[in-house]
Amino acid sequence: MPKMSPVAWLFGIHLCFAACMDLRSTEMLLEQEHQQLLQVRQSGAPSQVKVNTLSKLVEEVFDGTVILCYKERCNRHKPGGGLWHPQAQSKIMILDGAYSDRQFGLENDKIHKVRGSINHLMAVEVAASRGWNNVLMLEDDVQETGVVRNSTEFVSAMRELLSRRSWSGLKLTAKYHNCTEMGKEKPSCRSNCWCESVPEWSRVQNMSVCQTSAGHRLEVGAPSIVRYRTDIDDFTSHCDFRSSAAYALHASAFGPFMALLEDLRKARWGGSFKEWHESYVRSIAAIDRFVSANVPNMLHVLPVLVLQTQEKVRLHDTVTEDDWELARDFSTICKV
Repeated sequence: MPKMSPVAWLFGIHLCFAACMDLRSTEMLLEQEHQQLLQVRQSGAPSQVKVNTLSKLVEEVFDGTVILCYKERCNRHKPGGGLWHPQAQSKIMILDGAYSDRQFGLENDKIHKVRGSINHLMAVEVAASRGWNNVLMLEDDVQETGVVRNSTEFVSAMRELLSRRSWSGLKLTAKYHNCTEMGKEKPSCRSNCWCESVPEWSRVQNMSVCQTSAGHRLEVGAPSIVRYRTDIDDFTSHCDFRSSAAYALHASAFGPFMALLEDLRKARWGGSFKEWHESYVRSIAAIDRFVSANVPNMLHVLPVLVLQTQEKVRLHDTVTEDDWELARDFSTICKV
């Protein structure tokens, strides 16, 4: 065996030391990655999360988000449920409809629109009590449509838009029934449904934003008759767009929701249940129509960002196809 010079011997020691350190560093990195993987699995891996764009909106755009759910359907939205990214989870408040039912003695009421509407009103009350400047309202069964290809780009543009523009409400999905009508030669937009393109929005990934107006201004603190509109089925002055599955409200639009909730509480506990239920609730507590009538200026994201799961499953039914076509028609005919 040939003799090794002192220089070569020292060089060999350095190589061995470096190799050992590299091995140790690699082991440390692998251990770190393993721990990170465990944390991700516990909180919900991005590949498993079905609300990537919504998560980013929750994290980066809105002061807070209320998930409107019912009993066990709330579980997947809670910490550890695996649906939301951890950063988004910290800004989410869960409002179980069972709690709202108990507050109004509606545990045995079978009319969903009454119970669901009150849950939405109480969600706005929660947002106001927490001092939020805006709130994102999401029903528990929403699912993204996949129209957003780059969530980071879209959310950044939305954050900039809402910070630069005065707004009352934002619709991420809707059923645009009765927004268009057949003219002599081609369909036309109803006069109360014109949706004005928003100049502050730079068209991102073929997504557009436009604004409708309810054509009125409600005064906070005024008598109940003008604090909110009760003629929610009169669409001569506002557009008939429905679905309360995913929408946002600015604090400036909280007033009508808070006023209706206050009046519902007074009527519920100040008289007979039958009178309250038949003559009062049935006439106004339909949240889909209440939103369209009582939010002065509504921004619309087109195409729709989310659908409810039950609609997603029925994607090939004619009803759902009609919904998609109506949304498309609203965008092409009513957006100016």
